[in-house]
Amino acid sequence: MTTVKQEGAAERLTNKIDKRTIKSPGKSRKQLPQARNQSAKLNYASYLSQAQAAARSGNLVEAENYYQHAEHYFRMLNNLTVPSH
Repeated sequence: MTTVKQEGAAERLTNKIDKRTIKSPGKSRKQLPQARNQSAKLNYASYLSQAQAAARSGNLVEAENYYQHAEHYFRMLNNLTVPSH
């Protein structure tokens, strides 16, 4: 059995939490598929060019790292553009 004082404290805490989640800063994580597609394309192109530059400079470990990142975004692009059955 709860007292009126405990119920009031619980209500104040709930209101405080609700206000925090409503006022939370930052961008929404929800993006349109088109926006994700553009972002993935840009990231793919960026990592691919960094990988090529690293390979040209002779740093093969760094180049491989960038190629793996580029491959991740390449796979994301394929998953976004090819409809799943």
